[in-house]
Amino acid sequence: MLKDHLLNWCRNEFEKSNAGFCDCSCNNKEYCHHDCQECLNQVHWYPTHGGRSDYDCPNLLLNYVLHYTDCYSQQISEALKLVDISRYPYYNIFSIGCGAAPDLMAFEDAVDEDQDIYYKGYDRNPLWEPIHDRIDEYTSQTAHIETKLCREDIFDVFAEGKPAHKQYNIVIIQYLLSHLYNNGQYVSTCQLFQHIIHNIIVNRPKNSPFLIIITDIDSCHKGRSKWHVFLDMLEEAGCCGQAYARSTYPQGDLGQDRWRDWPHMQSPSYGNISYEYLQIHSGAAQLIIELE
Repeated sequence: MLKDHLLNWCRNEFEKSNAGFCDCSCNNKEYCHHDCQECLNQVHWYPTHGGRSDYDCPNLLLNYVLHYTDCYSQQISEALKLVDISRYPYYNIFSIGCGAAPDLMAFEDAVDEDQDIYYKGYDRNPLWEPIHDRIDEYTSQTAHIETKLCREDIFDVFAEGKPAHKQYNIVIIQYLLSHLYNNGQYVSTCQLFQHIIHNIIVNRPKNSPFLIIITDIDSCHKGRSKWHVFLDMLEEAGCCGQAYARSTYPQGDLGQDRWRDWPHMQSPSYGNISYEYLQIHSGAAQLIIELE
């Protein structure tokens, strides 16, 4: 399985590295506590913890994969239980902020080996390259999985009119929206949603449902309060289907009652996507949308 293949490689590389004994070449000298987990906390809760605002250290990425892969792939697996994936004739996945592809790991575990998976992943961090090479190495020897992993900024990709030649029926955004928030790109969230509608959903295949999974930090201070706007935008674009919101907070923006913009509430399209809230206590929030 991809998960085992990648974790074994990252573990060996991390053990050979100088992690925890950072030398004069460290690019986080002022805030480095010789503890990769503390550096990860700086990135995830930036700027509260000070220090790093991005994963700009190879050792940090190795530790990230080792620390979060099981958890993140399991979150996607839990989301997939809410839909009938047997209705999908194939799985053409467009993953935004793909990192080490924990979403692909979940799909590999969930679908039969005679079902095709095509996975296109984008992450702007160039330091993912050696890890992406290991993923490509594994999938090149796995008959039913094809991958293409790109170190490009997704906004540049959409600005170029991509994807132009491939029809996708699954979009996954995993722990990207909080990162946009941390780096002052919060206003770009709705722009990203608009790109997904205009560049991917309008070109969706006719013989398949369309699945969207958003997973991120369960905090209104990390961009979660914008997610509900996506439902409004999808309905205004003529989409119908069902949505499942998963969060710890039933009274929050992703809670028991669907939040919506007042003008959209007056639209005849309001409610074309049904909404169901499911309380969880995992520290992660999810919005799972299946369009018919």
